[in-house]
Amino acid sequence: MNLSLYNYLNSISFTAGLIFIQCFNLPCNLVLAQVTPDNTLGNESSQVTSTSDRQQIDGGAIRGENLFHSFREFNVREAESVNFANPDGVTNIFSRVTGNNISQILGDLGVSGNANLFLMNPNGIVFGEKASLNVNGSFIATTANSINFADGNQFIANPAREKPLLTVNVPIGLQFGNQPGTIMNKAQSPQKALSSNEFNSNGNPAGLQIQRSNQTLALIGGEIILEGGNVTSLGSNIELASVGANSIVGLDTTQSGVDFNYQAVQNFSDITLTNREGFRLANDGTLSESLVPSTLDASSQETAGAIKLQGKNINIYNGSQILTPTQGNIAGGALTINAAEQLTISGNNLFRGGILRPSSLISSTIRDGNAGNITITTQRLVIEDSGQITSSSSESFNRITEEIIPATGDGGNITIVALESVNIANGSLIISNTVGSGKAGNINIQTGNLVIDNESAISVGSSGTGDAGNIDIQTQSLNITNNSEISAATLQSDGGNINLQIDYNLELRNQSDISASVGGNGNGGNIDIGTEFLITSPQDNSDITANAEFGQGGNISIEAAGIFGIALQDELTPFSDITVSSNLGTDGTVTLINSDTQLDRTESDAQVELVKVTPNLTPNYCYANRQNQYIQTGRGGVPLAAKSSLVSEHTWEDWRMIKTENSAELSPQNTASSENYIPSVNSIQGWMVNQQGEIVLTAEPIVVTPHLPKPKHPGC
Repeated sequence: MNLSLYNYLNSISFTAGLIFIQCFNLPCNLVLAQVTPDNTLGNESSQVTSTSDRQQIDGGAIRGENLFHSFREFNVREAESVNFANPDGVTNIFSRVTGNNISQILGDLGVSGNANLFLMNPNGIVFGEKASLNVNGSFIATTANSINFADGNQFIANPAREKPLLTVNVPIGLQFGNQPGTIMNKAQSPQKALSSNEFNSNGNPAGLQIQRSNQTLALIGGEIILEGGNVTSLGSNIELASVGANSIVGLDTTQSGVDFNYQAVQNFSDITLTNREGFRLANDGTLSESLVPSTLDASSQETAGAIKLQGKNINIYNGSQILTPTQGNIAGGALTINAAEQLTISGNNLFRGGILRPSSLISSTIRDGNAGNITITTQRLVIEDSGQITSSSSESFNRITEEIIPATGDGGNITIVALESVNIANGSLIISNTVGSGKAGNINIQTGNLVIDNESAISVGSSGTGDAGNIDIQTQSLNITNNSEISAATLQSDGGNINLQIDYNLELRNQSDISASVGGNGNGGNIDIGTEFLITSPQDNSDITANAEFGQGGNISIEAAGIFGIALQDELTPFSDITVSSNLGTDGTVTLINSDTQLDRTESDAQVELVKVTPNLTPNYCYANRQNQYIQTGRGGVPLAAKSSLVSEHTWEDWRMIKTENSAELSPQNTASSENYIPSVNSIQGWMVNQQGEIVLTAEPIVVTPHLPKPKHPGC
């Protein structure tokens, strides 16, 4: 954050319920310079006409469909308005600030027609608590140094020549300097004509809002901060981008607003949505301290609005929310976040009526339209302290007829690519659900390491007749701990499917679950797990379940080199269990692939298929003289039937060391007196061939005596 903006933000103090403004580097609001044109446009300079509470801006340089304005200072006082005239034929209004001060928009900023408005000030831009927009076209606030055009000309904030070269061409980019200024938004004002889903007085959202659909409201600069500020769009796109020094952001004006691209951006800066301290007036007239969260809201009534955030570290704190809701038969807009380093969603805030409002990303639909998709790309994703990512499809209530209008729209998909890690902790959620006949969205996660801890969850579900979505996770390691879960549960329809592909270990600890269980007449979902080792403890009471009530139990398939601490059961017990049971229907099937560890089993009626895969070993004299390798080929491309009969050669050996009492030998048969022992899992250090000719992996390196190399085979 630049120093002048920092001093401005810290210049406000609250004493004895009154607001005193202390002026440091910036002038006070009482003497705030408003709109002061410069002389860089010569005879085409901007002309300002002032009344008591309104300033009208005319003049400027017109080139084709473009109108250019240039100011030494550009500010809007509280309770006042600044309005740009929109001559016939003008579709873009470009305004720049050539002085050295930030722009403070504390009142209303507008355009008399439908032109797009660009406000460029490299020093920084602040939208105050009562700031508002009266713009019908797109609105772009930027701290770029210049706006680039297709013919190579630039509209520069610090022009080298007295009169710049202006152009009739379309804008194609924003070019930033060495220190891009900060953009801060504190706007909470209600709009002049509130629709049914707009609200404030601190019920949120409103704040900055453009008036028409199919437009773009963009804040593009250095650091972007929403401190209790809202950005609202009814069917238009919202875009926040925080870029580093000397960046070039591409842009394209279209029929549906302004599109931006960041292919030429090498470095990004930070975006933060958080709350600010404020005051709330209660019904009895008392004034109490309150925390006001930030909101990005692209509501959709007639057409979809999308939200896009692009930055280095993107932080959503203290009950701040980003929403793309839709209602009726309109599909919701997409919510896209690209964080070059980390996205953090953390904390909650006490909202109206004493309701806790979590920090969250929300895509939702009411009634017929499909919810928009949520897409996240980053190195690290952290969701903590009740943070949420939510996609939902829900019904509505008609207050006049007192009827419930069912939901038929589908929930949106949640896609997360976090190359390094995903951490979900302390009651946080990634959830996609439906309460009607629409299907819940799918959750897809690709990451290096995934941790779900302390009553947190990844879940797809349905409490209506619609199907639950599916969960697909690809990761190097997965830890589900302390009463956390991955679930695909339903009340009436079939359960969703869970596919977990893990390079190394899957650990379930302390009452944590993987579940595709259902209620009602639905069938249990399917769970497919591929991992090196599945590790838990009997005393952890951690379960893998695909149960059903009246329908058929689901299917569970586990492909692992070792399974530890869990048993197949007919029903859930106080210990760690695998269950595929149905109370009044047919039990499901458990398939174990490649595991050389015995799965403890009670007298369960569930069908169990044991698939032991034999590697394809073909003599090859040429490979024999190369470095040693161990190659596991899986099934060799030939799957076994789910109901294949077990034969005696498909047995299970327990390689765990069972600790026994009063015995000089360890016997796998004498388990009655064994203690509950959990072996440690060590990495493979070597291998050997036993007397039966089988390959045995060992936890200790095997010392071998080298021999003289054999001569090569003639065919090599």
